[in-house]
Amino acid sequence: MISNKLKSKFKDALFHWKLKADFKKPQQIDFIKQLNSYLVSNIGMVEALTSTREQYAATYGKKHVIVQITDNLIKASSTGLGFNKLMAKYFDPIIAVGFELAKQVSGDKSAVLNIVDLVEQEAMLKRNLVTSLAMPGFVLCLGIGAQYVVGGYILPMVPGKTLPDTPEVNFSLSVYSILSSYWPVALTFFCFVFWMFAQGQANWMPNGSFGKNAKRIEDYIGVNSLSLHITKWLSNFRKKLDTVWPFSIYREFWSIRLLRLLGYLKLADVEDIEALKVIGNFSPPYIQYFTKQMIRGTGIGSEKKDYFGKELVSDTQMIRLRRYFENVDNETFAKGLVEVSKNAEIDLKLQNGKYITKFQMTGFFLGIILVFLGLGGVLDALAGYQNNL
Repeated sequence: MISNKLKSKFKDALFHWKLKADFKKPQQIDFIKQLNSYLVSNIGMVEALTSTREQYAATYGKKHVIVQITDNLIKASSTGLGFNKLMAKYFDPIIAVGFELAKQVSGDKSAVLNIVDLVEQEAMLKRNLVTSLAMPGFVLCLGIGAQYVVGGYILPMVPGKTLPDTPEVNFSLSVYSILSSYWPVALTFFCFVFWMFAQGQANWMPNGSFGKNAKRIEDYIGVNSLSLHITKWLSNFRKKLDTVWPFSIYREFWSIRLLRLLGYLKLADVEDIEALKVIGNFSPPYIQYFTKQMIRGTGIGSEKKDYFGKELVSDTQMIRLRRYFENVDNETFAKGLVEVSKNAEIDLKLQNGKYITKFQMTGFFLGIILVFLGLGGVLDALAGYQNNL
């Protein structure tokens, strides 16, 4: 019994590792494109999955992780049990919605490929962002490191009486003193930034709650003035972060995703509430917060201007979007969502380009200045030492 459990856990762990290693976004995109090529022929989902499985098995072998994934999807699709859970487990949220769209649309499947194109464009934008910031970030860190080494290790080797009182020397000593004294603060800050990009942005909601179960501080320490104050502060702080670059990129990305996905689902004649539920099912808690608000507003018949994309869609895009809130039919509104999302994508690229240019100039400038100041401190110390020989 124990050995069987261990074998099962080992197989699950191995499958999970293969899933992370061999089924990343590029492979997911190829998979949905391949599946879509069969669905274009208006065959059923199970038959399309079976054909996709056979093609991957012929190319990579029957034991490849993509073949195993397809087997699980075929089984779930045939029985009607757990299909959406598997989609959420295996695929990026956008691709999962694209999968759902492929099921809903009959005939022209170009919208599915347009969704896949959105994933590719996002990946390219993120890659360009990282590569553009890598070099100036390295130069800035090099400058700070140079100051730390000069102030903490090189200058202390010079006898105190011969160490000159110059701005360069004093600056290096001050930098070392600050970094040595406040490194826990710096470490905490970088840990927070890492957590935000890794998990925080997806799970921290604008109302101050966290995770799939929307837990608040009150759930742990009870409802009192302190817990309510902390929740309010967390809510305001999250909303503020959503306006600060580069944290704002996450909200901008998801506003584009939501508008684009909702537009394509509506063009496939999916009802508003059902479309929002589909998007919410495959989205992180942060976006579920907004989809629930929109579902609530749609359900009670509120005007779109009062709830649609509130706090998610930027003011610039909302100006474009408002013209579709009144006196338009469903198809026009859906096409408007897609159009606004494409304009938002262009605006995001321009906005990121502006911030990247500023960061590059600042990073290079400060890094080089810090290196030269450190070098100046060393030269001043050597000159002072020689003058006192």
